[in-house]
Amino acid sequence: MQLLNKLQSAVFQSEQDKIATYLSKLQNTQKFSATDYQHYIKLLMFIRVYAMDAKNAFNAAKELLRLARMAKQQSKWQIPDSGLPYSFLVTRYSFDLCTYLQVQDDIRLEFDSLEDVDALKEMLALTLPLAERECLTAELSKEELFSVLGVPTKDILVFLLNQLRMLPNHAILREQYWQRIKPFIRFKLNTRSASIPFNYLSFAQQDYGTTLLKKFNTEEVINKPLSKPLQLTEKQQQELVKVIRYSMFLTLRETDTVTYMAEDSIRYIALDRGYSVALYGMQGLQQLPVQSYIGYTLFRNGYPMAYGGAWILADDARFGLNLFEWFRGGESGYVFAQLLRVYKQGYGLKRMEIDAYMYGKDNPEGISSGAYWFYYRFGFRSMSSELRKLSEKEATRISMKKGYRSSSTILRKLTESNMALQFETTNQTIHWNYATDVSNYIKRYFQGNRFAALQHARQELLHFLQEDMQQFNESVFDEWSLLAQVYKLLKRVSAKDFSSLIKSKVSNPEKYNELLKKIW
Repeated sequence: MQLLNKLQSAVFQSEQDKIATYLSKLQNTQKFSATDYQHYIKLLMFIRVYAMDAKNAFNAAKELLRLARMAKQQSKWQIPDSGLPYSFLVTRYSFDLCTYLQVQDDIRLEFDSLEDVDALKEMLALTLPLAERECLTAELSKEELFSVLGVPTKDILVFLLNQLRMLPNHAILREQYWQRIKPFIRFKLNTRSASIPFNYLSFAQQDYGTTLLKKFNTEEVINKPLSKPLQLTEKQQQELVKVIRYSMFLTLRETDTVTYMAEDSIRYIALDRGYSVALYGMQGLQQLPVQSYIGYTLFRNGYPMAYGGAWILADDARFGLNLFEWFRGGESGYVFAQLLRVYKQGYGLKRMEIDAYMYGKDNPEGISSGAYWFYYRFGFRSMSSELRKLSEKEATRISMKKGYRSSSTILRKLTESNMALQFETTNQTIHWNYATDVSNYIKRYFQGNRFAALQHARQELLHFLQEDMQQFNESVFDEWSLLAQVYKLLKRVSAKDFSSLIKSKVSNPEKYNELLKKIW
């Protein structure tokens, strides 16, 4: 539709008068193709996030409500797998995310299909009463098996979830079986709130600028002091968690940090110009052994617009960035600067590293967009000395020759190493390869007997701390008991600090990281 193309041009040029004119002309239109319908919704969301005046934001919100009513009244607008109002998704998610979604009142979960009947029988052999297991030896199809067990089709999903709940202390085994049986689920979005355009924070402060911010002083943004996390009510906290989880679910995404979020670790920080960020750690069993994986969701005017996380080890981190596609073309550079600010100040980082995928390794879009130079402008440099020299030569060509663009061959060459940004020099040794050290320790002192090594490490650490095991998260305690032996930490760390380190790993990532710098 030509009018939508005009609106898009006005939106990306921040031409507020034209945006108002085109919204006025479109407000009674119902003759959309499915493609135009989705395109219009994405433009309206962009206007809501980046509107330069309240009137356009208000009118965009009214249009979103109108389009949602259209979808409620006519099934042709209920576009499968779109995440738009009153539509449905057919996909697979983890066991934990499905159990979370099952209890939400704005969506309905229905069993769609199941692929691996042998894996289903293996799982049921662990969960069915002994008296019922005889049916598992028969050559039954999955339909026949459910019939013998008296499970109608409409109840299959609840049956599967309940059977796996009978393995309460085996979360990893439970998830493995869930992934093996490959259950596809139909998620029906029953209300407009359960949709991408209406999945936003109701309590977020709104901000309307004068234009899209493309030029700014990066150093000033990164070093501007962070405000303290906001104190949220219980209702706001629950809303925040739901919006974060729905931002993944509705877009057919899933990340470990969001699915296994430790809700008591979440912090919500107001930034500048309508931006805010939620930071969160992971549940104990899902945590990495030493480093903390701290996820984030970045918002503007309440809408989730970016997500990712950082693997943090003391003052060093490996960082990932993902922008939802409907907000690209806005203030990507400023978004990235704000995230650098949050992680640098929030966790006292001296160095950040990004994976080559982010600028083109096995990622054609990163090559075509020249993403390497996006990160280069923020001070990131190739970790390989050879590639660093190549990039310096290319940077000189770009600055000297108007219109010059690096070839795809050179950009692919530059993906042969990661990039890093050094905020400060540091003499601290970062043990990223602790897995090898632990394996070598067990081989040398216990001849590969991991059970014996862990029992010994546990006893040594409990004796050192003089505390009961029930005071600690078991998986975190076990990991650190081995590391204490490998690096002889008990000879140079106080019992008080070590106890605090283990206890804060899940619930207080910031405190944990500060103690880690002291200990590690």
